[in-house]
Amino acid sequence: MDRPFAVPHRVTLSLHTWPQVSVQGMGVTLGLKYGLALLAYLALVRRRSSRLHLATLLWPDVAESVARTRLRRLVYAVNEACGAEVVAGEPDILWIDEKRVQLDCDVLAVQALARQWIGSSEAVPAEPRAGALVGSGG
Repeated sequence: MDRPFAVPHRVTLSLHTWPQVSVQGMGVTLGLKYGLALLAYLALVRRRSSRLHLATLLWPDVAESVARTRLRRLVYAVNEACGAEVVAGEPDILWIDEKRVQLDCDVLAVQALARQWIGSSEAVPAEPRAGALVGSGG
C-alpha cells in the first residue's frame, strides 16, 4: 500500500570507483557482489526487468529454479541491508521504484552530461553489458 505523502528514500549509488551504496546519506555495507551488480543493472537500464532475465544474467550456469531462488534471497538481503525497499517487485518483475527511492548514480549523471555535451542520446549506450557488472567467482 502506497503512503500518499511518503518522502522517498535518497539512495546514492557510486559505480566509478569501488561500488558504494548509501541510503539517506549513511553508507550501507552490502558485502554482496551480486547485490551491487543487481542495483547497478537496475539503475542503469532504468526500466522493469524480468526476474528470469536477472536470474539468468547473474547466475548463467545454474538451474533456473536455483537462480530464481538466489535472486529472491538477494533482493530480500539488499532491501534489508538498505533498510528500505530499494528493489521493488512483482511476481515476475523487478525494478527500482522511483516513487519510493530517489536514486543518484554517478554513472547516470556522467551519461546525462555526455548526452548534453555531444547533443545525441545515441552516443552513450543505454544497456550495460552483463560482463561489466559481475566478475568471475561468487
